Amino acid sequence: MSDTIDPKNEQDPAATGTPEGEAAAYDEVETVEAAEEVAEGATAIADELEDLRSRLLRTTADYQNFVKRSQVNQQAAIDQRIMSVTRDLVAVLDHFDRAGQIELEKVTPKDLLEGMSSIRGELLRVLNKYGVVPIEPEVGEVFDPNRHEALMRAEVEGVASNHVASVLQNGYALGDKTIRPAGVSVAP
Repeated sequence: MSDTIDPKNEQDPAATGTPEGEAAAYDEVETVEAAEEVAEGATAIADELEDLRSRLLRTTADYQNFVKRSQVNQQAAIDQRIMSVTRDLVAVLDHFDRAGQIELEKVTPKDLLEGMSSIRGELLRVLNKYGVVPIEPEVGEVFDPNRHEALMRAEVEGVASNHVASVLQNGYALGDKTIRPAGVSVAP
């Protein structure tokens, strides 16, 4: 090998100590620092993304658990309400059972009717306790298809057309919702 420098081979400007070499060295340092900052930024972004992904998974799991708990609580409330209504209705059923055990020779028809009326009153009190009220239309009242069911048409003197002519069966409502409309005849 020869110790001569090949004039066609250019040296690294940074190694020459010339102003061009110093600028090149400065650019190289800046490039390395910028690359390190980009790498640090990418690492920070990746960490933040992983944190957000983890929080999203926890939030999704919390929401799903909340929905399940809500459904369980809602069903428990419904079951409790049904138990409460049933408990009160069973007490009325007990009255019917006792009435069925009486000796008919020892009671009058009037006593039987009074007993039935008493049981009916007890049943209405239970229903009322839960917001169920009878729909008892008056003769001459305007026919309301939301609260009345026209079972037949009957002409009654003094009752205008499309008004209740007679009540055939009481209805029942829970608040403003009709459970069963009152069965009525309607004047034509």
